[in-house]
Amino acid sequence: MGTLTRATQPPTTATPTTPPQQAAPPHIPHPQPTPRHTPSPHTTNKLTAELSQHPYFDRITIHTTRNLTNITIQATEELRYGDSGKQVPLTGTRLLLITLTTARTHNTHTCTYQGPRLTTTHHMTKIKGFALTNITNNTITFGAAFTTNPSHRIIRHHPPTTLTIDIIH
Repeated sequence: MGTLTRATQPPTTATPTTPPQQAAPPHIPHPQPTPRHTPSPHTTNKLTAELSQHPYFDRITIHTTRNLTNITIQATEELRYGDSGKQVPLTGTRLLLITLTTARTHNTHTCTYQGPRLTTTHHMTKIKGFALTNITNNTITFGAAFTTNPSHRIIRHHPPTTLTIDIIH
């Protein structure tokens, strides 16, 4: 009888049947939006002011990049520049001093201003002049001149960085 020979196969190595491990997805933190009314403390405070006329009122709009913490509007006999003490050359029988206090940070930077530093407004019904009188790190003052006693309303916008003063005709 003949012998049966079996063809030999090379030995097989057992491979695991588990799928290859996938790399964990990288942790990507979702950026939290910075609220518009909370500027970075490392930035310069940007300040703008503008005047406009409407059918029933004249408007002063002041915008700053820092929160307005205190607003004072008071009648005064004269306006003076804060740094020199010189009188502000606005003509009018009634003068208003507008004082704004902004939020102060531990490293408050200077303030840059864009707007009228001293202007006369013959085309407006109530406002006859407007001036920036003083800027310090967290206090800004403006002066406004009128020929009659001004009746006004104050509107604070949200975020609390914009102030509108309407002088009613």
